[in-house]
Amino acid sequence: MKKINEWDEKIIKIILDQGSNMVFTLGELLKQYFNDKELALLILAPTRKVYTLYNTKCRRDEIYSLLVKIISLIEAMEKEGLVYCLSKEQNQIIYAPSDTSVGVGSDGTILTITGGQIIIEGNTVVLKDAQGDIILNGELVVDPILSKVIYYFNSVIYPSDSLYEFKKNNFVSLEILSYQKEVKAARCSRNLAWLALIISLFSPLGMTFFNNEFSKIEIQQGQYKTIIMRMDDNLQKMDSLLAVSKFFINSKPKTR
Repeated sequence: MKKINEWDEKIIKIILDQGSNMVFTLGELLKQYFNDKELALLILAPTRKVYTLYNTKCRRDEIYSLLVKIISLIEAMEKEGLVYCLSKEQNQIIYAPSDTSVGVGSDGTILTITGGQIIIEGNTVVLKDAQGDIILNGELVVDPILSKVIYYFNSVIYPSDSLYEFKKNNFVSLEILSYQKEVKAARCSRNLAWLALIISLFSPLGMTFFNNEFSKIEIQQGQYKTIIMRMDDNLQKMDSLLAVSKFFINSKPKTR
């Protein structure tokens, strides 16, 4: 699952907050992201054509960036089984202040919406208000994004139980949660192992001094050699354990 940021979280909450008795397409759910007199998206289902509308060149780049972000999120959630998309063939004008219904003229080039009309000329489109003043200009969308816009924005989005659980876990995937538990357990095991190694490291020296203290015998040269050899062996074990634990703890879970 892709990394979820605050912007993604807002989209997910909108999907989860839709009423169970009412179903909406993704375009209808996210109409608020297409600002009044700034951005719009026109989807003509029968002819499988999509037009982006904007008021400036800067807004043109913005609407494509917006489409990619939305599609990327929904596509990732669909692959993970967090949402189910049911295609709904209908004409849509995704535009904040307008009605979602679109009436198509007999020649297919003039469309009526609440409070205005849309005029299509070749690969260009113009949105006018009721007085005939131009609000937005636009262009035809082409593949590879065309097919994805038609599919996702014209689909009813059904959240799965996994998506509710995902939100409950503060938008952290089960894979990440499982990994975090494994790291926590590994750190605990590592600390216990270090403690055991430290004890075993100093136990030969301690036992020798203890025995010699009560037996009133000084440590001989040969005893020092044995102690040092045992300590060196334990240090090597500690180095190996440290290398393995660092590798495991610093490794990241695989993401799909």
